[in-house]
Amino acid sequence: MRRIDPWFAIGLVAFFALLFVALFGERIAPYEPIYFVVNRGDLQRPFAPGEVYPLGSDVLGRDLLAGLARVFAGLAIAVAASCGARCVLSRIRSPRSSRRSRPRSSRS
Repeated sequence: MRRIDPWFAIGLVAFFALLFVALFGERIAPYEPIYFVVNRGDLQRPFAPGEVYPLGSDVLGRDLLAGLARVFAGLAIAVAASCGARCVLSRIRSPRSSRRSRPRSSRS
């Protein structure tokens, strides 16, 4: 039985992790990215990580995890664009490579 290259396995796991985050990243964040808290009792902004904000908040009181959701949404767009470009590129390259493989006829 062939042994799998460890770098290939690491790359494969990283690829599927990025694909998972790209597909489901927006659903991870508990709040909208533009939602912010004016005041929360007598606590001052930025809020520390806790139950309400798993990663804490910025100076305006916006959830940092929701900010990451915007990055994940951008990642989904980038993955879709790269897959689309790859499909287009593979369709463009196919006829050219088939022409090169045929032997050229000699003209006299």
